[in-house]
Amino acid sequence: MSHPRLRRSRGLVVLGFALAVGLAACGGGDGDDSGDGDPAGSLDPSQYELRVSRCDAFRAEGTLTNNTGGPAAFEITAEFKVEGDLLPLQSTTTDVLADGESDDFSIAQDVTGELGASCEIISVSLAEGAPTADDPEDQDARSSSGGVFVTVGSNGTIRTSTDGRTWSDVDSGTSSALIDIAYAEGMFVAVGGEGMILTSTDGTDWSAVDSGTDEQLTRVAFAPGTWEAESRDSILTSSDGQTWTSRADDVSYTPSFNDVHTVVDDGSSRRIAVVAPGTPGAADGALLVSDGGGPWEVIETSGDYVHARDLARDGDGLWVAVGGNNEGRIVTSPDLERWTAQDTEYLAHQLWGVAHDGSSRWVAVGEGGVVYTSTDGREWEVAQRPDQTFGLLSVAFGE
Repeated sequence: MSHPRLRRSRGLVVLGFALAVGLAACGGGDGDDSGDGDPAGSLDPSQYELRVSRCDAFRAEGTLTNNTGGPAAFEITAEFKVEGDLLPLQSTTTDVLADGESDDFSIAQDVTGELGASCEIISVSLAEGAPTADDPEDQDARSSSGGVFVTVGSNGTIRTSTDGRTWSDVDSGTSSALIDIAYAEGMFVAVGGEGMILTSTDGTDWSAVDSGTDEQLTRVAFAPGTWEAESRDSILTSSDGQTWTSRADDVSYTPSFNDVHTVVDDGSSRRIAVVAPGTPGAADGALLVSDGGGPWEVIETSGDYVHARDLARDGDGLWVAVGGNNEGRIVTSPDLERWTAQDTEYLAHQLWGVAHDGSSRWVAVGEGGVVYTSTDGREWEVAQRPDQTFGLLSVAFGE
């Protein structure tokens, strides 16, 4: 089966092809249901409603409504014929839809020939890895945490999700890139270009606060009692996330704050820093540890550890790091020392952020807006495919 590259616009799924011949009307072309018969897919026709609204010289278009009783993503496959010749099947996949939710689709084929082409929707099936109402384990994974994932990125992008699969755009009030986000003590803090600092208690309503600088802020973290936001040459601190004070760069293990990708707590008294390649003593990028505010020391890593951009830890002590040079990598470790690579798709897309919900859901985000989810940190599936129009640079979870 051929799967042309997807291009998304306001929820409309469009395949990057144009049909250059006339198409005979396919079932449902008048806006009714699928016409001559329901597509012969793996789903019972009662589990979806398919309305084909257009079938002309360019494409077959319509709307699919999810009636499965739970969240699901659907693969819709079309068959095209030109002058009696059967062309390769073409398909598209909807977003993950809540029960009763609809998504527009468009499928087209790039062909040459005389008039007399035809098209037919031949199957509707659940997309691989999509959740269903009949999967109680997956339902538990989506709902047990009771909080929200928030991801930020280029052009002021903020998106939220309660399950890591279905995402909603949120108005950030800025077009500046948002580079990092963290959550602590009931509040999200996001930082980015032109000294931008945004705060929110729910991930949906955001307010800008005065940072006192127009320098790009590249990292935000929370140490006990103190928020920290950094630029290339200095660091800002705040006790409440609202009022920020600048102080000099006094971190001893690196010549510039710009070399630090992220800093996280390990659940005890230790803080873990991910630093960039080229940092003294860390030619390939490294992990550093500080215990109780003491000096920073390099963690000796082995196995599949790569240049990481971010890392997070679940409640069972599993660490997940994401990053890679010119490709996306996900690696896991039980102790920050021994690392094992995990398989993912879209390896050409770098990954820049990872978060865990404290219960059973991992989310990783990256270049092109790609989103992965996992319930164990080892087996990952694509929740949002990359579309090249923006990048997601960081993700956090908050309750």
